[in-house]
Amino acid sequence: MNISFLGPIGCVTGSCYWLRHHPEGGPALEFLVDCGARQGERDNDAWNKAPLPFRASRIDFVLLTHAHLDHSGLLPRLAQEGFRGEVYCTEATRDIAVVTLSDGAKHEGASYTMQDVERLRFCTIDAATLGACCHVKGDVFMQAYRTAHIYGAVSIRVLWGPRQKQRSITFSGDLGPNESCSSPMALHAARQVPPPSEYVLVESTYGNRARPAEECSDANRLVWLRDEVQRAMREDDGVLLIPCFAVDRLQAVLFDLHRLWWRDRSCLLGAQVVVHSAMATKVNHIYARHISASTSPKRARDAQLAWCGDATIRALRRTNGADLDRSEVFSALAGVLDASRTPSPSLPRLHRVAGDCDEVLRLSGRKIILTTAGMCSGGPIQTYLSAYLHHSSATVLLTGYQSEGTLGRQLQDLHDLRQRGEVREMRLVLGDKGSIECRSVRAMVGRLRGYSAHADQTGLVRWLLGDAQTKGAAGGTIFLTHGDENARHGLRVALTKRILARGGSQVVETPHHPGEAFDLDAGRWLDDPRAEMHAQLTALWQRVERLETQDRARVCP
Repeated sequence: MNISFLGPIGCVTGSCYWLRHHPEGGPALEFLVDCGARQGERDNDAWNKAPLPFRASRIDFVLLTHAHLDHSGLLPRLAQEGFRGEVYCTEATRDIAVVTLSDGAKHEGASYTMQDVERLRFCTIDAATLGACCHVKGDVFMQAYRTAHIYGAVSIRVLWGPRQKQRSITFSGDLGPNESCSSPMALHAARQVPPPSEYVLVESTYGNRARPAEECSDANRLVWLRDEVQRAMREDDGVLLIPCFAVDRLQAVLFDLHRLWWRDRSCLLGAQVVVHSAMATKVNHIYARHISASTSPKRARDAQLAWCGDATIRALRRTNGADLDRSEVFSALAGVLDASRTPSPSLPRLHRVAGDCDEVLRLSGRKIILTTAGMCSGGPIQTYLSAYLHHSSATVLLTGYQSEGTLGRQLQDLHDLRQRGEVREMRLVLGDKGSIECRSVRAMVGRLRGYSAHADQTGLVRWLLGDAQTKGAAGGTIFLTHGDENARHGLRVALTKRILARGGSQVVETPHHPGEAFDLDAGRWLDDPRAEMHAQLTALWQRVERLETQDRARVCP
């Protein structure tokens, strides 16, 4: 089995790994783990439109970790160029991916059509079978383990070879912050840790950051949200704009707003809550459906518990003012997310809008508007920003990562400049809505903490190496991908320290260039002009890290 690291190397989007397998006595297999688009990177088009490094018609199947476009966005192009195999993923991932990919086909300049989306054939993993070994093709098997990143998201463990000599490699996918010991995101169950594998590819988005303890608290996040809402609603015409990613982030914020209202009916100061996103409304429906799956009592319970955990149940029981049983809790949550269901106690002034913004702009009084896009690079948010950035009674709260070059990043930079008391000539470009000088922005701009959907350095290290009570996912070689160079370097240093301190035998590798290939059976980089240099750099780097660790141990006995 050989693997080529196509992406992401040195960045955080465009996940795609190409594997070639030549089993004894069987036909050769080629497959992908993820097939994602670049988003928010300087070389988006260079990646998304470049010739594929493989023949799509030769790919036997795709293993998909989750539905975010940076992991799934090039699947329609794969089908367009001749892929006719199956895409293996969870049911929730399939449902969300169909929505997001179909939405992408409607955009002007899209590189694929709805026909390409419809060509995709999904083979789904039942939520009740997480962790079970599923046959894929030939001597290749897979297992899926929840990551608590978005609904349906999993790590994928691939096994191959004769049963008595079976090899294994785990692909982390995107790991969320929820663990068995800490669940800051109430909408999700804790992530699962696969059994140790010989090889692990792990994301490193926040590999150089340890999240402050206060940001690992569901209770703190609710307090921060309440304070921001009440600050923004001080004026009778206060407007709070919350740009959200349509998948998971909007659902999390909406859930938290309901929880605030359930605890204290006056805390939102009578504000009207608006959800303006056609895609998010569809995703709400999917979340609600997978929360309350009911094909049979046993299946329903398994499906619910696959993505929602005890933290969700506790949160609803604490906030709904009633002693609800488990089924009533999930029915309540489904009602919050999906307007087509019988509502449980819900926000009395909740508007769900799918058309233009005029209806919302005409609403009088206090308004809380949840809309897309999360990085403000398109969608209804640009119309709202154009209408409200000039108003001192308006507030914009960013809820997630903002890539370089996006309007969201410009707003984040404006917030940071204001925090430092600095003034800089800068113009915010609002797409086809024109632009505005930063000096003319009277609205408050802030960041809403506590909504990160990625594990930090501490969580990544624990998932890989375990702790005193549990084993980690890494039994041998660890490949660091899906992070910028600073993040990968920080995670590498942290892992090396922990491995040396525990006398472990794991090896940490950082692929340097897209397309580098590794022989998983032989345990070596394939012949390549860079291979020898790569090996030398790796050995030198590990020696330097070992010496630094020894020096610190002598200084701090």
